[in-house]
Amino acid sequence: MQRILSKEGKELLLIDCNQLEHLKWERALHYIVCESYKQLKINYPYKENYIEFIENPAIRFEEDMQELTNLSNNKLILIMFDEIERISFEIADKEHWRKDGDFIYFWRIIKTYFQKNSNTFSFIIAGTNPKAIESPIVGQSESDNPLFEQLEIKYLDPFTKDDTENMINRLGVYMQLSFDEEVCMQMTRDFGGQPFVIRKFCSYVNSYLKEKNYKKPRKIEHALYNSIKNDFNKAGKLNSYFDMIINVLKKNYQKEYDILVNIALENYYEIESLKNKDTYISHLIGYGLIERKEEMLFDFKYETLKNHLISENKFKKEDKTDEEKLNEINKRVRNAEFKLQEIVKNRLMKELGRDKAKKCILDTLKTSNHYKKMDYYGFKEYFNNYTFEEIFEKSDVETLLSTLIYLIIKPINWPMFKDYFEPKNEFEMHMNTIKAMRNREAHPKKERIDINTFKGFRASMDWFEDRLIKNKLINT
Repeated sequence: MQRILSKEGKELLLIDCNQLEHLKWERALHYIVCESYKQLKINYPYKENYIEFIENPAIRFEEDMQELTNLSNNKLILIMFDEIERISFEIADKEHWRKDGDFIYFWRIIKTYFQKNSNTFSFIIAGTNPKAIESPIVGQSESDNPLFEQLEIKYLDPFTKDDTENMINRLGVYMQLSFDEEVCMQMTRDFGGQPFVIRKFCSYVNSYLKEKNYKKPRKIEHALYNSIKNDFNKAGKLNSYFDMIINVLKKNYQKEYDILVNIALENYYEIESLKNKDTYISHLIGYGLIERKEEMLFDFKYETLKNHLISENKFKKEDKTDEEKLNEINKRVRNAEFKLQEIVKNRLMKELGRDKAKKCILDTLKTSNHYKKMDYYGFKEYFNNYTFEEIFEKSDVETLLSTLIYLIIKPINWPMFKDYFEPKNEFEMHMNTIKAMRNREAHPKKERIDINTFKGFRASMDWFEDRLIKNKLINT
């Protein structure tokens, strides 16, 4: 791009927003001026005198950039801001860009200079999130966004067959490989035209041929391609790539991630009810992850990514049969019981020691309805020969969850567990919801499990599992 513009008598300057994010808006403008002079190999006499610059940033930016234009023989200066999400409101890591007015002041000055000098100055922004130019209002201040509708959004297109053919045959020279034209077309379709994935696959082709002792040079034709592709998919070679995509979406683009999950699970009602859904869907289409078939019907570019999301979010699917709901209830409640057992055993042992921990458990069990019918000596005799650990195994499975909850919330015991489950009233509320569904699962009735009851159970399980994740008791 720089070479093309240079031939046209224009200058392209690159500004990395990873550098700008650490600076307040006035210093960021000063950095742009310094870097512009540096990239054009022109001495900037005020490089160290940034204090005077930040006292009058709008005036100094205009004067210094105009001087640079004059020294460059009035060439058009085009600045490309890369990784714009680093300095975008609401999504930047640094608070002064994310919440404060830095975004507004910074872009107002650049926009004003552009409007005055559009023949000699322009700019492009590049990145993975177009938030900076899509929203008319900036944050809670509800100030006008200086960039709104000022630039055209364009996503990088996936590779065409010709692009793929050019790239992999160039790579193939070093590996003594060439690829049939039909294979190039199929590879483009199979991997969604994504250059990174195509390169990764070609590297795997080379390793596969070495391992199988194929002779080189060799042309990759359709039959061999399909055989290697099947091996590539079975080996899960793209899992790390999909994990990276999912983690980036989770961290930076939560709405897009939620929609992607709901598309995979076919939870179309959830998508329909989401505000600004069309914007988020257009992002996912632009990223090359999905394609639209009908108004609310989409296909994944990668079936493996879809399956990955389904597996990771199996407890979020909306349209389930009663049998599927009962299976989910059973699995999640059993896991909850197991984790509560683990927490109770570990905390009691650490805080009380084995003997007192056993007594604490027995005192709790004695007050439960299941064992009230036994007299004290019968109760003591029943459990006397059991170790501390065995008591959990011998407790009736239907009363175990109730016993664990009751033990945790007893005033004398709560201080041992509050770090895991505060606030106490929320713990009791959510665990009672889970316990009620546990009882229903243990004694199934014929009536349907209505959607609101099931959503309530899921919300409570999510709350409980979130506490386990935060305390590093389960992996995400």
